[in-house]
Amino acid sequence: MDKLSDRLENLNKISKKILKYGLTIVLIASIISSILIKRADSIATLNLAREFVSANVHTFCEVIIGAILFDMLIGKDQENDR
Repeated sequence: MDKLSDRLENLNKISKKILKYGLTIVLIASIISSILIKRADSIATLNLAREFVSANVHTFCEVIIGAILFDMLIGKDQENDR
């Protein structure tokens, strides 16, 4: 975990913006999924809400991994230019 936190601290500007806006979207989706779960009145709507939460977790992971991969690609690109 230390390496991951170190990697997240040293991101470039574009990767930080990917994280900022991606996690904002994840936060909004989390609020929506919380509302969906609280208002579920049948099994079908509860299953739909649970799938929405699952997709939200996948989105969260993809945003973090995407930002790190983008940073790594930009870093390798800059090393090749030198």
